[in-house]
Amino acid sequence: MSRKAFTLIELLVVIAIIAILAAILFPVFAQAKVAAKATSSLSNNKELALGAIMYSGDYDDVAVPSILWGGGYPIWFGVTGSDFSPWTYTMAPYLKNNNIDQDPLQSNIGAVPAGWASSWWYGYNPQYGYNYTVWSPTLGFNFSVDKVSPVSLTSVARVAEVPLFTETYGSTSTIWYGPGGPLTIASIEPVSCDWTPADCFTNWGLNGGLFGFGKPWNDPANGGGTGGVSFRKNGTTKFPVGGFTTTTFGDGHAKLMSPGGLAIGTNYTGSIQASAIQVLNTATYQWDNL
Repeated sequence: MSRKAFTLIELLVVIAIIAILAAILFPVFAQAKVAAKATSSLSNNKELALGAIMYSGDYDDVAVPSILWGGGYPIWFGVTGSDFSPWTYTMAPYLKNNNIDQDPLQSNIGAVPAGWASSWWYGYNPQYGYNYTVWSPTLGFNFSVDKVSPVSLTSVARVAEVPLFTETYGSTSTIWYGPGGPLTIASIEPVSCDWTPADCFTNWGLNGGLFGFGKPWNDPANGGGTGGVSFRKNGTTKFPVGGFTTTTFGDGHAKLMSPGGLAIGTNYTGSIQASAIQVLNTATYQWDNL
């Protein structure tokens, strides 16, 4: 009787072919997974914008306030009157899913601390930032009263060109000046603080510095030198870090934007000092409500 079977050489050849195919396909699968997460990130940002628009529809066309003081909200600084709600909490009823606050391609913010609901923790550590200087400006450092003043959506002349949300780094670090004062939590800064009637904290550019909390300074992937706007995707969305950020605009549309694209109308180049940032063309500058 003759017995049919693979020879050792044949088995080794088959194994080698499988190994070669795996080596070719696994990176492709990994890139596909990252691309899917990048698409999910863009979708999350768009959902935030739609939630903000729905909120405005219920509040006489007024934009989401960047922060609300008082009312027994869960975040506070340990003194009377210091409890507050960032925009993430205010918008929560319109989103129904606090995971939207998190970027699938951003590093994990860590386990939810004991005593915190996940919705509170994610709301306090969002990985998308709000363009508060246009939509909910802080009009003066008077710390005895709340000076956040959300605008009417119809008051913004170029609503489809003004950023609403971009990616940011996600951090519990804040700058606080007392009950009723401004906070940096969950916000992004305009390219030029000099070209806005609202109070803000830093220009874009080298050594802007404010958004260096635990992150390398002058690193746009982490919001350094770009006002907290984190450019951590590339143009093809295949890799987690690059020169683009997901951005939504006042009309709700979303797309990837480069630093130069968001800084249009200014002299920002990535190598200019923050103190030297200027608005050169007010017709194209995107961080005002004119």
